[in-house]
Amino acid sequence: MIRAAVWIFWKDITLEFRGRELLLPAGVFGLLIAMLYGFAFDPTRNGLHGMFPGLLWLGIFFASFLAVGRAFSVEAEASGQLLLAPIDRGAVFLAKLGLNVLLTLVLAAVMTPAFSILLQVSLPQDTGGFLLVEALGLVGFAAAGTAMGALSAQTRLRELLLPALLLPFTSPLLLGVVSATEGLYGQQAASSSNWVLLIAIFDVIYIIVPVLLFEFLTEV
Repeated sequence: MIRAAVWIFWKDITLEFRGRELLLPAGVFGLLIAMLYGFAFDPTRNGLHGMFPGLLWLGIFFASFLAVGRAFSVEAEASGQLLLAPIDRGAVFLAKLGLNVLLTLVLAAVMTPAFSILLQVSLPQDTGGFLLVEALGLVGFAAAGTAMGALSAQTRLRELLLPALLLPFTSPLLLGVVSATEGLYGQQAASSSNWVLLIAIFDVIYIIVPVLLFEFLTEV
């Protein structure tokens, strides 16, 4: 299964490198969100510092919709040929998960400094803790997006169905990453650690359950 997952992942990365159909639109959309936030909010406003974690994570999540939503759309447009191949369906999920994790990490690497500069809010002093929260949050979102993308890929209204499924499904994760980031700004290490543990638990659930049930998700 691992060998098949690596092969599919490499195929997707090669296609993305050639066409840039996933990362480029999502990246442009993410930067537009950062610019709109910069115009809409006064950087000198005192309360903006407390709003920054929520604004940052909402921006990253919304931009990531474009990337994770297209991961299975390519297969759907090709009549699901990959899903008909004689390989473990779990390998397909792991490959798409790897692709989505990579895309969301690149998006976050671009959007985080853009948000910080445009909103004039510095990142937390605990850089390691912030990167850990960001990485765990993005892995969880990518896993949930991969599962919901597979579930909605075969429908004609997948562009509308995916957000409708993914937003409620990832609400606990969004609450966790925003709260953990707020804890880092408030120098509340204990509170942030508890949220990080909760995020890690969600990540495990979002990865293991779809791997086990992926065959049923693709046949719905």
